[in-house]
Amino acid sequence: MAELGVIIALNLAILAYLRLSIGGAKAHLEESLELLSQQLAEAVLKVSQSTAISGVEQPNPFQMMLMQLIQGRIQQQSRNPDGTFTVSSVDEDLPLL
Repeated sequence: MAELGVIIALNLAILAYLRLSIGGAKAHLEESLELLSQQLAEAVLKVSQSTAISGVEQPNPFQMMLMQLIQGRIQQQSRNPDGTFTVSSVDEDLPLL
């Protein structure tokens, strides 16, 4: 009976050690991911700033509006199982240009 108590105590000690180890590893991973996230954000910011400085022309507001309109229309249209868009009649709610 005493042997069973020793085995249970050893198992509990091992479980406690594993729980502490896993907790430490989890904390280390969370810190590492936070650091990686910050470094990635800094790199993206640096690249975007260097691109803007190099003279890349920013899209004008009309182009942005047109792009958003087209994206919205594409999302509203249903697709066939093969990925092609379904053919529908001209929507009456859209004004003709």
